[in-house]
Order: sequence, then C-alpha cells, then structure tokens
Amino acid sequence: MRTRKQLLEAKRSNATLVQEHGTALVEVQQAHVKSFSLLEEKESVIASLNDKLLKSTAALEKITTKVTWLQKENHKLKARISCFPKQQERAVQKVIMDNLKNTHLLKEHGVVPDDMCALIQNMVADGVTMEHIFPIIKQVTATFGINVTGSVSVHTISQIIIEGSVADDLNIVDKRKNAQGITYSGDGTTIRSIAHESRTINVMQD
Repeated sequence: MRTRKQLLEAKRSNATLVQEHGTALVEVQQAHVKSFSLLEEKESVIASLNDKLLKSTAALEKITTKVTWLQKENHKLKARISCFPKQQERAVQKVIMDNLKNTHLLKEHGVVPDDMCALIQNMVADGVTMEHIFPIIKQVTATFGINVTGSVSVHTISQIIIEGSVADDLNIVDKRKNAQGITYSGDGTTIRSIAHESRTINVMQD
C-alpha cells in the first residue's frame, strides 16, 4: 500500500498534469481561433481580389471594344484620306468641264461655225448693222454667264452674209429645178427716204 506521502505526491502530480493539459488545451483553442481568423482574412482577401479581377476584366473588355472601334475608325479615315486626291481631281475636272460648257468659240481653227453664221445672218436680217453684231453678241453672252472666246470682224461678217446669200440662191435654184409651179411677186417702199424692194418667190412642189 502507498503511503500517505506517496498519495500526496501522486495527487500533486495529477494536478500538475491536469494543469499542463488545461494550458495546452487553451493554447490549442487559441491557435484554432487564430487559424480561423487567418482563414477568414484570407477568404476576405481572395473575395476582394476576385472582385478586382472581375472589374479589371470588365474594364479590359471595354478597352478592347474601344480599341477595336478606334481601329475601324482609323481604317475608315485612312480610306477617306486616300480618296481625297481623286475627289480633288474630279472636282477640278468638273470645274474645267463646267467652264468649257460655258465657253463658246466664235471661231474653230479660224473658221466661224455654222451655228454662229446662222446667228449673224439672222441678226442682219432683223436689221442689226454689221459693226454692232459682235458687241451685241458679247453683251448677251455675258448676261447669261457664257464666256466667248475670239472675235468676229466686220469683214468676216460681210463674208458670212455673202456666203449666206449665195447659199440662198443655190437653194432657190434647187427648189425651182424640182418645182411643179412658180409664182413671182415684188413690192417696193421708202423708209426714211431710202428705197426698199422686196421680191417673193412661191414654189409649188408635190
């Protein structure tokens, strides 16, 4: 049997062991609490990082979309810039063509064209004197914004009148040649002491 002293020592030893186990248990519990706290902090950090990652991904998508749009706009701008020389050339050609359309040559290679000859003959027939024909043509064309290049002298106008008279005579001869019948009449009058005579030929054809 154990002595009383041994029993006291055993009791003290058990108390020491219990105290040591209690201290160890407390330390384990404290370590567990710290680990749980660290785990919560890590989870919070991970959640924050995930949120930042999502925001960064969304921002990157927006930037990528913006860059793609800017690249397309840059391509369109380059295409427009490359077309500028052609557009400018077309604009210049249009201005040149418009000016050419509004420019009338009184002579082509030194020869008065038929439409101008007809105009001069009609003006003379309407009583316009030869020295006033060219100034009138210039005034009328300038009024309508038509550029007239060249000039017509009185001598040229007289030649046009003679040629027109010859052409009329040839036309009369041709009509008389193929006519079934001809009537001829004449009349005379005085205007401002100047005698005027008119003759009319009526040609009857099939």
